Amino acid sequence: MITVGALRTAGLPLKELPRWLVLTTQIILGGYLGTTFTPEMVVTLKALLLPIIFFSIFVVGNGIIIGLLFHHFLKWDLATSLLATAAGGVTLMTLTAMEIGADPVRVSIMHALASAKSTNNYAYINSTYYLLIILLVICYNFFSSAIFNL
Repeated sequence: MITVGALRTAGLPLKELPRWLVLTTQIILGGYLGTTFTPEMVVTLKALLLPIIFFSIFVVGNGIIIGLLFHHFLKWDLATSLLATAAGGVTLMTLTAMEIGADPVRVSIMHALASAKSTNNYAYINSTYYLLIILLVICYNFFSSAIFNL
């Protein structure tokens, strides 16, 4: 992933993955996730239904808000911004980006960075992380334009 990201950033043209390979990967990933459910997990999910609903709304809302900020401040297309800040793993979000025509390189880099920064996935840590990225880009754009316009 790092190699492909570096090559794309350098401007080298790379072939897209065949459609059948992307579809096969999505089917295998979905099958794997489906096999992880057990009857014990269903009982636990019933007991935690209210907190799960609340936290899911919070995480999705957080991803939408930060995604809209990315779209506005970083000038990324909306699909790339929302996928880059959505809760989900690198593999699934990158495959989704490829499927809908978003920028899979940006999406995968953002998710890789979010995963690398910590081993937990608390939403408030991720939002702080994304807001810091936006702030750094704004500062860079401001200071670079101020320096070059002197």
